[in-house]
Amino acid sequence: MGEKYFPSKYTGVRYREHASRRNGIRKDRYFMIRYKFDGKTKNEGFGWESQGYTELKAFEAVCAIKQNIKNGTGYKSLKEKYELANQERKAKEAEEAAEKERNITFSELWDNIYEPIYLSKKIQKTQVNEKSLYKKYIFPKIGALKIYEITPADIERLKDYLFSPALRANGEEKCLAPATVNHILDVIRQVFNSGINAGKFLNTNPASKVKRIKKDNRRIRFLSKEEIQELLDTLALMTNSPLHDICLLSLDTGLRANEIFSLEWMDVNFETKTLSIRDPKGIINRYANMTNKVYEMLIQRKNTVAVSSYVFTNTKGEKIKEISNQFDRVVAKLGFNDNITDTRNKVVFHTLRHTFASRLAMGGVDVYTIKELMGHSDIKMTMRYMHLAPKKFQEAISVIEAD
Repeated sequence: MGEKYFPSKYTGVRYREHASRRNGIRKDRYFMIRYKFDGKTKNEGFGWESQGYTELKAFEAVCAIKQNIKNGTGYKSLKEKYELANQERKAKEAEEAAEKERNITFSELWDNIYEPIYLSKKIQKTQVNEKSLYKKYIFPKIGALKIYEITPADIERLKDYLFSPALRANGEEKCLAPATVNHILDVIRQVFNSGINAGKFLNTNPASKVKRIKKDNRRIRFLSKEEIQELLDTLALMTNSPLHDICLLSLDTGLRANEIFSLEWMDVNFETKTLSIRDPKGIINRYANMTNKVYEMLIQRKNTVAVSSYVFTNTKGEKIKEISNQFDRVVAKLGFNDNITDTRNKVVFHTLRHTFASRLAMGGVDVYTIKELMGHSDIKMTMRYMHLAPKKFQEAISVIEAD
């Protein structure tokens, strides 16, 4: 049975009463509007009086629709009016969202995209390092700038500020090492790339146009025989830690940290006393030869602590991802870095690999053999060690003297 509608005092407006709900002292009323379009009578619901819809407003709505129909402009029904309003609202929201995207700052890009999505996937030590660089050097200079407004010139100024010796004259913190400044530039570039990947802006990466500082930052420090023995003896006292064996392997084979961590027992050939280095940094598989010390160490590990496919694992039996902080603490305890300010002379784990190559060079091993043992892709990388081969150069000079 259809609901009963009553005529209002306005033409084209009717209403029905709610069965129980009241609006003040009278029953709540629902208004309907009626008009003709294309020769047909149209009925549309307008709204409840308790929600602010009145018969006067309903009449004004009817008049507006009739006027639009007469003029052939605007909306021709309430439905069309609401659809147009919804379209305008969405367009306005889209415009506001676009404006917000255009106004996103570098710090918002870091907080909302780079840190939670990209930085979170990196190892903990890298996360801590990048967060520290960002907080101390990047955020104060460009954090509040809108990303689409940041230019290569802005980043160049930041680079100059961090590296320029003029900082000392201003009484501020001393200028940073080239490697640190380049690392900061890398972080800025990666943050911009994260924004580009997320579609936050269409500009090219401004950091990609800023040249890195060119300076020889290659490490030149290597351990003496006495320091090697002192390091290994100290590490041997540590229980339930593979650090001694890892360091011995690096010192006697020159393997990189990631090559050691990726080493599996299937790569160890005790018959030929060789290690198969699969997918190393040079993208070319190679073999490393075991010294007697390494051979005996691996035999012992195989017989006592081999619980995984990997030769070295953490306390949970999982693949190791980075060198333990214990190494830095031992180096500090031994005083290897005391009073050393040049980072190239500081002892880090990679120093062990340099020590291996330096010992070969000082022992008269030719540069091409060292290149193969080190897994260098370019002999230029190997040539840095050749100044440590004085006998070879003395023999060359003796040829001149013999004439």
